[in-house]
Amino acid sequence: MLRDRGIIVSLILVILCSMIFSSVNAKVTIRYMGGWDAKTDWPQVLADVAEFNKLNPDIEVIAENVPNHQEKYLIQMAAGNPPDVIYAFKSWAHTYQAKGAFLDLEKFLERDKKEIDPADFYPGMLDEWRYKGVLYGLPTWTASSGVYYNKDLFDKAGLKYPDDTWTWDTLIEHGKKLTIKDAQGKIIQHAFTPDGFSLSWGTGPIIWVWSNGGDILSSDKKRFTLGEPKAKQALEYFYDVIFKHQISVTPSAHAEQNWWIRFFNGTVAMWDSPSWNNTYLAPIEKFFWDIAPTFMSPSTKKRAGFIHTRATCISKLTKYPEEAWKFVKFLSSKQIQRVWAVKRGYQPTRKSIAPIWLREFKPGGKARNLTVFHKAIYTAKYIPQLDDGQKDADFWRLINTEWEAVMLQKQTIDQFLEKVNKEVGKYLQ
Repeated sequence: MLRDRGIIVSLILVILCSMIFSSVNAKVTIRYMGGWDAKTDWPQVLADVAEFNKLNPDIEVIAENVPNHQEKYLIQMAAGNPPDVIYAFKSWAHTYQAKGAFLDLEKFLERDKKEIDPADFYPGMLDEWRYKGVLYGLPTWTASSGVYYNKDLFDKAGLKYPDDTWTWDTLIEHGKKLTIKDAQGKIIQHAFTPDGFSLSWGTGPIIWVWSNGGDILSSDKKRFTLGEPKAKQALEYFYDVIFKHQISVTPSAHAEQNWWIRFFNGTVAMWDSPSWNNTYLAPIEKFFWDIAPTFMSPSTKKRAGFIHTRATCISKLTKYPEEAWKFVKFLSSKQIQRVWAVKRGYQPTRKSIAPIWLREFKPGGKARNLTVFHKAIYTAKYIPQLDDGQKDADFWRLINTEWEAVMLQKQTIDQFLEKVNKEVGKYLQ
């Protein structure tokens, strides 16, 4: 009898030890959701995940490439089962954080600052991913403004290439020589195109406003300021380049064929666009291209640009905050920043990696003037957002709807300002 009891006790101890051993050695699974180009970025994402899993055998990250992943995240958040880590774009991530969607990363960054130095990020970059003082995203890559130009078209026109002395007036002067019409008067070659026409997109008219010393909102975000003289003058310049001087692709022409296809095809001489397009322009062999700074305001003799930054955020509902942070930290590490900078051409968020990007990334195997983008970071601005996520969405819907009517020549700039001024106050209170 005693012998049987001893056997039973021994079996129980073996089972308990086995359970403890299994528990200690069980892998933690982290879901990582985003939306990446299947042919370009996704293979590198999978390579990053495989490298992390190799270095961390106790953690298994599973990457999910999901169309409209931001919407999927909300659905899964509401169901109580969101991914642990999400690849985020500032505009919608800001709105989500207004509802408390993400974990505060400040304590992790403070604890691990010897591994990932906050001072190594470009000025203001971490602050841009704070909501009411809470750091909810860690930047992975960034993009700033520059002007891509087709050297062959400049050579054909007998013009010097654009440089850091160019103002909007220089653009207009030389743009007329770079714009070509056919026998029927249809423009077949444009001098210029912005990357977009919306005021909420950083390579549209907003950088003209900033260059001229204006802004959309006051610094406290309580006043709409596009109607002030400096801002309005910049909007008028932008409008005139398109419709009065007719040297730019128009929004309606874009509907027929978008601006980047026009530049790729060699029918646009200059394209104001973010740094990430270096990698997409790399395969072009039909002409040689390079990069110039954005154009200065002739009034202020200053130029501005925008910063677009992607980051990774940790769900507030994650069961594994430490493991999720370890992965997020890995994605912003010097090791991975270097990979994306050199292999994919994305502008790094860490200053220590910038020299490597400038030296080693050669789009199409040729040296380009990437220094333009590096310098632009220090004078660039972020698109302002209101703290209240719903008000922010409604504010920008009003702005963009009314500005689109200007770009389609359905109303004047004065009418745009008058309409917005009547409605905007309720969002800024």
